[in-house]
Amino acid sequence: MHFEKTILILILPLLLIIHSGCPKGVTGEEALCIVNRSGNEMSFWHSENYPTSHFPDTVLPVVVPIRDGYASPIRGAGKGGCVGSNVGQRPLWDEVFSDLPAGLFTVYFFDTRPTTQAEWDVLRNDTSKVHRKDVTYEFLKNNSFTITYP
Repeated sequence: MHFEKTILILILPLLLIIHSGCPKGVTGEEALCIVNRSGNEMSFWHSENYPTSHFPDTVLPVVVPIRDGYASPIRGAGKGGCVGSNVGQRPLWDEVFSDLPAGLFTVYFFDTRPTTQAEWDVLRNDTSKVHRKDVTYEFLKNNSFTITYP
């Protein structure tokens, strides 16, 4: 009996630390998955400012979305496998779609991965290099939160 109490006393603080470090509202099941089936390297981006750069306002922002000195929000889409994004987990999809102006979530696909403002400007000025998918919440649910390109 004394042994069990000692273990509980030692483990309980650890469990509290682990639990308090877990992000709130994470479902773990509804993270966005991007699958690139084009056979070419692609990159993708979606605005985290949900009222902007989503349908019907599908203009790319003037400033390249760079965080911490690199284009972290712009992700490589690989070839064939699932590349994830934590959208849908933080914030949850209900919150995301409540902010979308037309109820469509927009993902942009690029043939290159822009890492500088100059590369971003090329994409903004040549729309043939930007491909877009607009999806509904129902589409995401019915497709296991997976968007494929093309």
